[in-house]
Amino acid sequence: MSFYISYCEKFLPFRAGEALEFLEKYILVDDEMYDYEQNQLMAKMNVKHTEREAVQYKSLYSRTELLSIIGQKIISNLNISSIINIIDEEINKLIETDYFGIDVYEKEKSQIVYYFVGENKQINETVSLKETENSTFSAYCIKNKKDIIIGNLHMEYSKYFETYPRKISSKDEYEVLSMIYTPMIINDKVVGVMSVQSYKENAFNKDDLHTLKILANYSAIAIENAISYKKIEEIATYDHLTKFLSKHEIMKAGKIVFDKFKNNKMKFSVVMIDIDNFKNINDTYGHVYGDKALSRISKSIAKCIRNSDYIGRYGGDEFLLICPGIGKSEAVDVAERIRSSIENTPFLLEDDIKANITMSLGVNECNSNDNSFMDVVKNADKCLYYAKGKNRNIVICNN
Repeated sequence: MSFYISYCEKFLPFRAGEALEFLEKYILVDDEMYDYEQNQLMAKMNVKHTEREAVQYKSLYSRTELLSIIGQKIISNLNISSIINIIDEEINKLIETDYFGIDVYEKEKSQIVYYFVGENKQINETVSLKETENSTFSAYCIKNKKDIIIGNLHMEYSKYFETYPRKISSKDEYEVLSMIYTPMIINDKVVGVMSVQSYKENAFNKDDLHTLKILANYSAIAIENAISYKKIEEIATYDHLTKFLSKHEIMKAGKIVFDKFKNNKMKFSVVMIDIDNFKNINDTYGHVYGDKALSRISKSIAKCIRNSDYIGRYGGDEFLLICPGIGKSEAVDVAERIRSSIENTPFLLEDDIKANITMSLGVNECNSNDNSFMDVVKNADKCLYYAKGKNRNIVICNN
């Protein structure tokens, strides 16, 4: 027993010190292992985070690239229907939606033209802004220049209207719950509204609104360009005063009709029309009233011709009428109808100015001797010249 005590006294201090030393080393190694494991875990988390960021970046890049491609297609187009078709084909790659629409605002006429697409149906309707400003989201959006995002129509419509919003068309039988409306604005001017709608509740979020706003910006530029182009095209195609085709366009139409005659033996006739003594109206009342007379005369002529006929302003007070599919006999009937209508219509140019106007008309049917449309016109013009030499107010046909 005394030997054991003596042994412990001799060796225990050394063993305790050694244990303490090993304990300290163990703790140090354990801390290093813990740090290593934590670093490994953090590295894995960073990799996953980086991978997630890469996926998000790739998705964002793809979305941005698609928006850019769609935008370029839209801006390069000058037809509103084509613009809508382009977006309709691509919209679900960006936003999951059941319906897509563009509503074009025509400020001069104070009206909205609705173009709505979805489920193999298309709605196209024109309504007055005043008529709908307190009952449709498009009108609200245009009037207030504000975005609208709705998750449940039944619960949220009262934020905007006292009564349930109206449907634009009787054909419009769908029942949506979620919707986004965003105004299309260019140079602080609202040119319309873009919208997406879904049967699902809470189908859209702020990212969808952001995407739609980018599309709306592209579309605003495109629609403004399309409207401007249409106006320029109309100026080039139609005479601004009479609303008839310009001389260039009526001759183009005549060449097409003449080619059909040559290729398919489709008969047609032309009528040259001249207002009798029109210079007297300008000299007596002035050119302003002369223009009014031309405008009113044109409306009267338009009521006398068929939908299939072409009419253009050939000169100052001369008109060229092309009648496809009829010979000289039927064309004479049309010409006589015009002559009689003008003769029997007193044209009120002002409250105290009334003009009685007559017309002379020359009719010619195209035949195998004509080598061009201009030949047909020249023969009709000879008949007109003869009619004006016969005291006017008469129809002369080339026999």
